[in-house]
Amino acid sequence: FIHDADTEKKKDELFAKVRNGEVRVLMGSTQKMGAGTNVQDRLIALHDLDCPWRPADLEQRAGRIIRQGNQNPEVNIYRYVTESTFDAYLYQTVENKQKFISQVMTSKTPLRSCEDVDESVLSYAEVKALCIGDTRIKEKMELDIDVNKLKVLEASFKDQRYALQDKLRKSLPELISATKAKIDLLKKDVATAEATKDSDFKMTIMGKTFGLDADGKPQKHEAGEALLAAAQTLGLNAGTIGEYRGFKISVYTDQDFYGKIFLNLEGAINHNIELGTSEAGNLTRIENAINGIPQKLEEVKGQLENYHSQVKATKEELQKGFPYADELKEKSARLAQLNTELTMQDNSQTPVQETSPTAEPDAPEVKVEETQKIENPTEIKAAYGIPETKSQITSQMIRDLNLIDGDVYVYPNPRTDGQEYKGEIRYVDREKGYCVQLSGKRSLFAHKLEKLERIPEVGENLKISFSDENHKAVMTTQESRTRTRCRK
Repeated sequence: FIHDADTEKKKDELFAKVRNGEVRVLMGSTQKMGAGTNVQDRLIALHDLDCPWRPADLEQRAGRIIRQGNQNPEVNIYRYVTESTFDAYLYQTVENKQKFISQVMTSKTPLRSCEDVDESVLSYAEVKALCIGDTRIKEKMELDIDVNKLKVLEASFKDQRYALQDKLRKSLPELISATKAKIDLLKKDVATAEATKDSDFKMTIMGKTFGLDADGKPQKHEAGEALLAAAQTLGLNAGTIGEYRGFKISVYTDQDFYGKIFLNLEGAINHNIELGTSEAGNLTRIENAINGIPQKLEEVKGQLENYHSQVKATKEELQKGFPYADELKEKSARLAQLNTELTMQDNSQTPVQETSPTAEPDAPEVKVEETQKIENPTEIKAAYGIPETKSQITSQMIRDLNLIDGDVYVYPNPRTDGQEYKGEIRYVDREKGYCVQLSGKRSLFAHKLEKLERIPEVGENLKISFSDENHKAVMTTQESRTRTRCRK
């Protein structure tokens, strides 16, 4: 028993006996046997007899046995819970804490609103489900886990789909257009190179022409020397210094490459060559660059074919739907059915407040008063022909509307306690009972129509002012300062 070791010396001796195998069973609290407990050498099983208040405590416990230095390739972790007891509340508390921690720490989705569920959260939820006696509640817990996993996969699928749509609509057409233009220009340079392929040597440098000498030999050495001299004369300045085989020769110094000097063969497009120190070597590089233009043309044609193949593959990929759509639909429907059944059961019995272990006995009376308070909004919806909101407004629902291009900040449930929102109405959905307002350049706010004094029109530039939850928002028309795009 760890608490019998009341000094550091006794604790070290006890830990040594555990590591050597003299002590087979060690018992203690998380505080006494958490961080700093190095007894993992021969551990084979860990038994959690209770549920702590913090997710980090469970991690600390597991860290005593899942640890470098353990001689066992596999270990067992047992967690003990009692059916239909307070254990369910304890594990739900740990689950909720792990959820918001994971939302902050996760890097799976770069969204402003984190709705991800990581493996730790699901693990705690599963343990909580084991504590429940009602089989329907256990089924609901399992469906919650499955639906959350499927929704994460669906969100990732939609992100990939948006990227493919952007690629098909913008990136690939631009690349194809630019590549076709480059091919046309390269064809002109190929024609120039072919026309001068078999002609006698003739190069002009700084106005002086180098061709064949009196013996009929090409003056390549003299031309190479003149080329180097011209480049050194220009220094850091750029400019045209000559002509060869129908291509103008210009020189420039690239400071990003440690002051290296480059030559440009200027035809329909530029062909770059690094200038060396050898006269003959520089002429060989120029000759190879011109003779290599046809090969460059074939390479660019290959790029064009690749882009067309990407267009075809992207279109085929966009034809595919979310592979788990049927499973998500089926499980979501079953989950909704269970929620309805369990809610009806809770309404017929004394409700147990899981969020507070000290719930007052008169809690049902409070619920009745809250029900009476929503009568006025119902009358408002009936008077303006606004239907009941059938589904919750989510960030993804707003993003799927594609109201503006690029990154966007979405607020599906903006505050209504004394807040003001200014901007253009971009979308109105009477059936689902909400509208979307663009504020600034990148912020989209979703307002429930039942909270507004009237149904706005797409394109209106409004200031929507909320006083509190029990009053309709005041809508004031603002003068438009910019031309906006309206979408219905």
